[in-house]
Amino acid sequence: GGGSSSGSAPASGSVAVMLTDGPLEDLQKLNIWITKVSLLRADNGQEVVVFEDDLPGHEVDILRYREYEYLLTVNQEVPVGTYSKVRLEVSNVEAMGGDCDALNNGIEIKLPSGKIDLNPRGTFQVVEGEALVIRLDIDAKKSFLLHKAGNSGKCIFRPVIFVDIKSVDKLDSCPEVLNGRIVSLEKELSGSVTGFALDLYRGDLLQVSIDSGTVIFDENGLPGDKSDIELRKSAYVRGRIQSDGSLLASLVVMGDVLKVKGTATEAVVVDQDQYTMTLDPYQELIGSVEVGLASKSIILIDCDTPVGRSYIQQGVRTTVIGKYDTEKSVLRAVVVIVEPRVITGRLTKIVDATGGSNLTITLADSPSTEIVFLPFGQNVYLQGDGVVALGRLQDLVECTNSNIQVRVLVDPAKTTTPPTTKKVYVIPDQMTSDVDSVGTYTIFLTDGYIIDVETDATIIKKTDGRYFHIELSDIQHGNEVTVFGLDNCRIPNHFYGYIVLVED
Repeated sequence: GGGSSSGSAPASGSVAVMLTDGPLEDLQKLNIWITKVSLLRADNGQEVVVFEDDLPGHEVDILRYREYEYLLTVNQEVPVGTYSKVRLEVSNVEAMGGDCDALNNGIEIKLPSGKIDLNPRGTFQVVEGEALVIRLDIDAKKSFLLHKAGNSGKCIFRPVIFVDIKSVDKLDSCPEVLNGRIVSLEKELSGSVTGFALDLYRGDLLQVSIDSGTVIFDENGLPGDKSDIELRKSAYVRGRIQSDGSLLASLVVMGDVLKVKGTATEAVVVDQDQYTMTLDPYQELIGSVEVGLASKSIILIDCDTPVGRSYIQQGVRTTVIGKYDTEKSVLRAVVVIVEPRVITGRLTKIVDATGGSNLTITLADSPSTEIVFLPFGQNVYLQGDGVVALGRLQDLVECTNSNIQVRVLVDPAKTTTPPTTKKVYVIPDQMTSDVDSVGTYTIFLTDGYIIDVETDATIIKKTDGRYFHIELSDIQHGNEVTVFGLDNCRIPNHFYGYIVLVED
């Protein structure tokens, strides 16, 4: 089972492992079966198991986790010490959609190595009484590089996974809603419940604590209290990992309720207290559903900020936890979590505006355009990497052949015209070729392209399933490189390189 450690020690800290993914056109699902996650000690290479599951492993569709991180495990008994690597072991991969559709077309995805060693920049420390978060960015666009292997009819799973390690108090992402069964209770002498152990159905337990700020709903979807938290009952929990490795719950919903995600097709109908939501695929409900709101229903934005019903507007993404009324065909919401509306398309114009810039986007699914407001000081990011200078985008967007694809998350907390951005991601261009030679800041490719490598670019070499951060000068003639970045439409055959993946 998961959450075990390969050895005991007098002092231990907590390690949480989270998974996230970036968007990939054409792919509808990408299922990965994870059998083990380990840390390797810096001094002797000893393996310390953080998560383990029996074959075939724990299945995760990583494409479901774009706005949220997926909490794979929290291990509270990791020996203190200095570690140098994260080892991920995978038993199987299946895709739906794209060239490697195993579920519909029977395309087999080959695993060259099920054991993947990830080398973060430098070593990292597990400290007694503190929690560390290891975030594995499994970006389907750049991390898997799924492609057909010749005429074999097979695809090759070639994972390139980016590791981000930070203390839990620096984690800035909103938590996903977790579901499990309560297997033990913690109580005060008075008998009042202060916490519980939640079985997440993946082989390990999550310790959950509650306080006066925890909002509790009973099995009927009505406001409850600590007395409604009972053994052997299922529960949905939302909260944040604490320094001791427990999860401090902001929300607990008891009983067998539904949790579904989708997009609101309209604003809340005031006199009917409901709205229609088009559901994401592969859930317990399909198609669309009427969501009913009661006076006690809670609507949240950001991580846990309560707001009014006016925040539910057409096009807004919502996660609903509630009970389905089969008689009236209505999903009666206990909690509605309002997520940022997502706009995707081609960036066509950037103009200065008071307090920031207006970005014009030609929408991906229609010929129409939409303008969004980017506040001054808010960074624009390359999907899966760091900051892209706004000045560079302004320069490139003026090219007649510019094709900068973006993914914009609209801030649901700001009702402005034009809508205000919460996050802006540039979808990177990609090119693969062999290296002819390497300069101080450039890579010359055999196909005639010149890669202008960013000074803080991520350069990773993959050898036998192991990944190493290397310097630009380590790249050699004949290496195959896959580069992610931006096509420099100002200078023919030039490409801005932000991420470089190197193979012998």
